[in-house]
This record gives sequence, C-alpha cells and structure tokens, in this order.
Amino acid sequence: MSKNDALDLVLRKIKTEEEWQKLLVLCECGDRIDLKDYTNEGLVKRFNKEIRSNYGNVLVNAVRNDYEPDYDKMLKYTAKKVGVQYIPLMESLSLNDIEYLEREIFVSTLKNIKKKVVEDNGIDAWTRIEEMAGEGIFDYFKNDKITKEEYEQIKTNLDDGDLISLISVGKVSGFIIYIVEECLTDAVNKYLGLGVYKPLFFDPVVVMAATIVANPMSLFRPVFWILSMIKAKQQKMLGIIIYIAALRQKQNFETRLLS
Repeated sequence: MSKNDALDLVLRKIKTEEEWQKLLVLCECGDRIDLKDYTNEGLVKRFNKEIRSNYGNVLVNAVRNDYEPDYDKMLKYTAKKVGVQYIPLMESLSLNDIEYLEREIFVSTLKNIKKKVVEDNGIDAWTRIEEMAGEGIFDYFKNDKITKEEYEQIKTNLDDGDLISLISVGKVSGFIIYIVEECLTDAVNKYLGLGVYKPLFFDPVVVMAATIVANPMSLFRPVFWILSMIKAKQQKMLGIIIYIAALRQKQNFETRLLS
C-alpha cells in the first residue's frame, strides 16, 4: 500500500514552496524538476517517485510504479545501515513503528556525530554543544512554547549531559522530543559552522541532512566518516528520511508551535 503510506501522507501535507525546495536539494533532482511546472498534487506524485527510486537497483526501479517500494522497506533498510539495534520484523509497520524507526535513525546519526566530535575535540566540545542546545530550549520556555514542567524534564537530562538519550522512545512526550531534536541539531550545525537556518520548524535538520548528502568532504568534513562506507544512494536516502521525519513532527505539532 505505498500510496497513502507514511511517506505519501507527509508529502500530501506539505504546504510551502520552501519545503518542496528543500526536498529538491536532498533528492538532487533540480536538473529534472522545475517546481513551477507542477501542481501540488503533481509534486506529491513526482517526489514519491524520486524518493523511492533511491531504494533498489535501476533495473528493478524501471518496472516499479511511482509509489513503490513501500516506505516501510526503505526505513528498515536505512535503520539497519546506520546500526539501529531493534528493527520490527513485521512487513507492514504501524505509525508508531514508523516514528520509532525515524527517531532511532536520527539518534544513531547524532551518536556518530558525538563520537567524532569527542574524538577530535574532546568531551568539552560536546558539552558546549549541549549547552547551546539548552539555550535554544530555554528560548522555547521563555516564549511559552513549552511549560515549566516540560522544561524541567528536559533540564534534568541537560544537567546530566545526556540529551541524546532523551530522544529515545517512551521517556517523555513527543513534543518534548521534537523540541530537543530541533535544538540539539541546531547546536551541532552552529558548532560545525553550519548555522544557516534559524531554528524554526526543524529547519536545522535540513542543514544536517543536506550537508551529509551533498558534498560531505567540503561541507561536513567532521562527520564524513559516518557515511564513507555507504553508497551514494544510501547517503541520499538517509538525508531524505531525516527530513521526512522532521516534516512529520512539524505537521504533528504545528498547531501548538503556532499558538
């Protein structure tokens, strides 16, 4: 059921040209797609095809329709590649399983970045990154986007120097996880000199994903090693999945963020 699967549903909720533009970069298809030539429905169909074509080989993709393979397969394959320990065995995943795997793929990527930052610059460098993330989280609290109770939950892990573990499923609410993911990623990007986007609606994730897949040697040198053993299509798919996960959470919590 690739049509109306977890990927298709996110694409159907995209509202802005900016979001389509970021997918254009991640899919590396700017030479094939001019956004102005498509209706929103046309873009949904076209990007379904572009994204799914990163899974499998050229011969197999040639006989697939625009909605094959299932996003579930792509997600499980990518999770295995980045070292997610538990991957559900059932062929068809629930939405909870989808969000779990998207989150664990993101966590695995962050853990690899932390490992490299600590190896190259020492634990104090990562401590500074978490402090920067804490500053972003405090801004959300100061602007009444999170409650005092939610802020205290986050601060406990921040004081322990373990924000990444807070993202793991089942420990806190989905909205808190969303805020921590955004602020921590923004801090990583700023530390590495990549603070291009303001930390609004998960834009920092786009920076991480885009730089990983676009030109890792020149743009994201400190974490190039993470993906050095992964083929180009797999690199691209990782970046796309990180962004699709970001869009899903933005769509889940947009009402609260705009309140």
